[in-house]
Amino acid sequence: MAEERARVERTKGRRFFVKLFRKADAPTDKQQMVVDVYQASVEECFIPQDFNEELPLYLLDLGGMVLVLFGQWMFDPHTLVAPKDVFEKWNCERAFFRNFSLRCLAEGGTVFELSVSGTEFVETHRLASPVRFRRLRECEFVVGHSATLSHDLEKAGLIDPA
Repeated sequence: MAEERARVERTKGRRFFVKLFRKADAPTDKQQMVVDVYQASVEECFIPQDFNEELPLYLLDLGGMVLVLFGQWMFDPHTLVAPKDVFEKWNCERAFFRNFSLRCLAEGGTVFELSVSGTEFVETHRLASPVRFRRLRECEFVVGHSATLSHDLEKAGLIDPA
């Protein structure tokens, strides 16, 4: 965390930093860009019925929040930081990492780093019915639980009504 703060401090006032990460709704030069850091412990993990490791999608129940992770960035060793033996044991269709930290711009849905803690995995479960996502970002937090997952995703505007 201190390392991230130091990096943000070094880049304060540098226009190229904001321009490099600018999106349509990105902060202006006068606004401050802050990286969010979360510690996560996954209770349950869900994947769509038509899971595709080329475009992986995980719905992680964190106990009151659901974290949606999407995209090939999960296979980039600069973004997904895991011990080599843990990464080699990971079967992306059958499990996800139980404990990790996530550095991201939560509001914009951009992931900088997912750092795995420990060696435990949580088993994936396929969603009971197919869902059609309206939009997907690298990461998104939704208030919800696994018991009401479809309803919570629909309420957040991520999926079409059933």
